[in-house]
Amino acid sequence: MSDENGKPKSPRDIMRLSFDVTRSQSDAMDAMAAECQLEKTSDVFVNAMALMKWAVEETRKGRNIASYDRDNDQLELVKMDALANVKMYPMAVPDPRP
Repeated sequence: MSDENGKPKSPRDIMRLSFDVTRSQSDAMDAMAAECQLEKTSDVFVNAMALMKWAVEETRKGRNIASYDRDNDQLELVKMDALANVKMYPMAVPDPRP
């Protein structure tokens, strides 16, 4: 559970995860954290989870995820194997934000 600001209500609401990444992936996460002025590298993961949750929900609705270039009026669709596996209209994904 989290409060109205998205912060965990208690230490029991926090879980530690461990997974392997390459050096270049770790460096990229550090760079993204710095560029986005995030306090911790783990905040990159939290934000990525929120973006992925939204992408899954939109894909489930039959929508495409895209980037729009206003200057050139061009649309580039996001292509991810994970999103290609999403079926339309199944159950909702739990909110990944703390």
